[in-house]
Amino acid sequence: MIIEIIPFDISIDNEGFSYFIKDELVDQISIWSIVQVPVKNNVIYWIVAKMNVEYSEQNIKSIVGITCSLPILDEYQIKTIYDLSSRYFVNIHKILNLFLPQYIFKSLENKSFIDLELVENLKKTKNEKTLIFNKSNEINSIILNLLEKWENIVLIFPDDYMIDDFLEKNKNIEEQAIIYKNKFSSNKKYKTFVNIFNRTKKIIIWTRKVLLYNLKAYEKIIYIEDSFIKYIYSYEHKYKNTDFLKYIWKNWNFDINIVSTIPLVESVYEAMKKEYKIINI
Repeated sequence: MIIEIIPFDISIDNEGFSYFIKDELVDQISIWSIVQVPVKNNVIYWIVAKMNVEYSEQNIKSIVGITCSLPILDEYQIKTIYDLSSRYFVNIHKILNLFLPQYIFKSLENKSFIDLELVENLKKTKNEKTLIFNKSNEINSIILNLLEKWENIVLIFPDDYMIDDFLEKNKNIEEQAIIYKNKFSSNKKYKTFVNIFNRTKKIIIWTRKVLLYNLKAYEKIIYIEDSFIKYIYSYEHKYKNTDFLKYIWKNWNFDINIVSTIPLVESVYEAMKKEYKIINI
């Protein structure tokens, strides 16, 4: 079988590279598996992105082994990586490193991936994206109402200050949620990655950076929109938060509620096109 794999360290466009896998390894590999690839005199790690790829050339290299078959990145994230690479004309390995930084992978590998646990995912039907527009500038009651209705929720704020304000008003939420702030050490970021993957609690509270994590174990996203905070930044590029939401929703069945007092022009436009269901409060 021919597969397409994305490197962590180098790519030339928005596509991965094609490699051959032997028949005896096919049942052990899925989209998201980490495989060992020979490059010159070294063996390096790349991630499987597509299976059963058509390829016309005869002299195709083979992978030499499998490092991890756990879904460290989910299939919806792999598809989103392709979407963002095409949307922003950024080499695909750079987008991959947003979702799975090499220091996170190295920490997982050093511990033989034993910190990760497979969480049962609930079956999902295709959900709507809803834009909840609140003219009163008071969103606390809306958030609490949504939290009471659901479990397995990702609550996304524009910044740490809004998180602090929300928690100050609702101290009982802290016991129920994984709460993160943006200024983390590498060790804390690793623990964050593992806790979200393992769904150690049924609510995550963080900023837009949580959209880069594997949220497959969660069902609902409550996204607090702020028209003045539009981007997720990397070292070389900036990416619209709404693009992450759009592609994540397209590639997996999250129920997304965007709560806004000052909606982005793009959100209003999407609502006019019926891409969002709009609710005025």
